Amino acid sequence: MRSKSDKKKSLVPRLRFPEFREAGAWEVKKLGAVLTFQTGFPFSSKYFNEIGDGLRLIRNADLKSSDRMIFYSGPYEQTFIVNNGDILVGMDGDFSPSIWGHGKALLNQRVGRVSAKDGSSLTFLHFSVSVALKLIEQRTAQTTVKHLSHTTVEKTKWPIPIFHEQQKIAHCLSSLDEVIGLESHKLDALKNLKKGLMQQLFPQEVA
Repeated sequence: MRSKSDKKKSLVPRLRFPEFREAGAWEVKKLGAVLTFQTGFPFSSKYFNEIGDGLRLIRNADLKSSDRMIFYSGPYEQTFIVNNGDILVGMDGDFSPSIWGHGKALLNQRVGRVSAKDGSSLTFLHFSVSVALKLIEQRTAQTTVKHLSHTTVEKTKWPIPIFHEQQKIAHCLSSLDEVIGLESHKLDALKNLKKGLMQQLFPQEVA
C-alpha cells in the first residue's frame, strides 16, 4: 500500500519548467472548483430545419463533422449561445474536448461547455481536462454508448498547478498546436501538388 508521501510525489509532473521545479506538488481539487461545466438545452425539434433559418445547433456529431447541419428557428436563452473559442465536450461516446470554430451557434442537449472560473486558465483547462476526461471515459462502465454527466466532471478530483504555471503549460502546448496546424497545411498543399502532377503526367481516360 502506498504511503501518503508516495501519493503526494505522484502529483508532481515528471517534466517541469525550471522556474517551477521548487514549487512542490500540484494541489488536488475538484474540477468544479476551477471550472463550470454547462450542459446544453433540449431544444424543440419542431423548430429544426436544414435551410439555414435561425442559429446552427451544436450536436455531438457536429464536434467531429459538419456534413449535416441542423438549424433552430425558435426561442432560446442567451446563456446557450456558443461562440468561437468555446471549449465543448460531447457527452455521449467520445468525451474529448474540442474548441468550437464555426461561428455563433446554440448548445444543444448532450453537449457540454467548459468555462474557467476566476484564477484558472481556460487554455490550460482545455489540455488538462482532455486528460481527465479520457481517464473518466476509460473508467466508465462498458456499454453500447458511454455517457458523461456534468456532476461526474465537476466532482472529479484533479491536480491543478498555480496560475502562472498553468499559463506556461498552456503557452507551450498551444505553440505546438500552431506548429502542427502549419505543418498540416503544408502536407495538404503537397498532397494537392502531387494530385495535380498525377493528373498532368498520366492520361485521364482509358483507351
